[in-house]
Amino acid sequence: MLLLSCPVCGLSANESHFRHEQDLLAAQPARDDVADEAWCCRRGCGAWFRVRRNLKTDSVLAAFAPTDETGIAA
Repeated sequence: MLLLSCPVCGLSANESHFRHEQDLLAAQPARDDVADEAWCCRRGCGAWFRVRRNLKTDSVLAAFAPTDETGIAA
């Protein structure tokens, strides 16, 4: 089970509380099993945010608010 934290409202919950949209880097070459994905905080604030995730370990490396480029380490 993937645990996420919304960088906008702070909701921390399992992935069923969020909506996954797409791999943002699908058109680019894979980067060592790391994906940047779009997620929506559907049971919290409703904001879309980015998650950088290790696909091998299914761990969240960072979460980015819509206007943040630096990311919040998980």
